[in-house]
Amino acid sequence: MPSESAKNNAQEVAQRRIAAHTDRLVEELIHDGTIIQPNWWASQRSRFWIFAVMLIVSFALSIAYQYWLLGQTGASKYPNSADLAYALIAATAALFAYYQWIDSRRENSIDVFYNRIGLVNERYYEWAPARQLVPHFWGPTNDEDEFQRRMYVYLELDNLEYMIFRYQLGFVRKPLFRRAVRTFSSRCESRPFGELAKVLVDGAGYDTKTVEIANILVAQAAIN
Repeated sequence: MPSESAKNNAQEVAQRRIAAHTDRLVEELIHDGTIIQPNWWASQRSRFWIFAVMLIVSFALSIAYQYWLLGQTGASKYPNSADLAYALIAATAALFAYYQWIDSRRENSIDVFYNRIGLVNERYYEWAPARQLVPHFWGPTNDEDEFQRRMYVYLELDNLEYMIFRYQLGFVRKPLFRRAVRTFSSRCESRPFGELAKVLVDGAGYDTKTVEIANILVAQAAIN
C-alpha cells in the first residue's frame, strides 16, 4: 500500500500536469481566435512605450526645428524651440491622459455591471420567494441544497466571464488570466460541477465566448 506522502506526491504531479495542459489549451484558444487577444494599444506596457516614443519624437522635432531656424533669416519671427517642445509634450500628455480616462471608464463599467449581478444574487439568498419568479434557474426541485449548488456554479461562471472580458480588453495580464482559467478548470475536475456548469452556462445569458470556453474546459476535464 502506498504511503501518504507517495499519494500526496502523485496528486501534486497530476495537478501540475493538468495545470500545464490547461495553460497550453489557453494558448491554443488565443491562437485560434476563440479567446480574443487584446490589441496592441490595450497593453498597459505598450501604452507606456507609445508615450515614451511620442516624447522622443517631440524632442526630435524640436531639435530639427531649431536647426531649421538657424538656416533661416528672421528667425526671431518663429516661436522658440523650447516653447514648441513644451507644446508637443503637453499635447502628447493630454492625448495619453484622454485614453487613460476612456479606459478607466470602460474598466469601471465592467466592475459596476458584475457588482450589480452580485447584488441580485445576494437578494436571491435573502428573498426566497423571489426565486419563484425565475424557477428555471434552480431546476425542477425547490430544494435549498440544490439552490446553493447552482448558485455556486453560477458564481464560478461569472468569475470566468469577468476575467475573459478583462483580458480581452487588456485589463488583465496573460499569467493572471491563465490562473483564472486553471481555477475554473480545476472545478470541472469534479464531474457533478462540470455537468451542472455545462447545463447552466447555456441558459443564463452568458456571452457566447463564455459558453464556448466553459464547454471546452468541461470537455477537457472529462477527458483527463
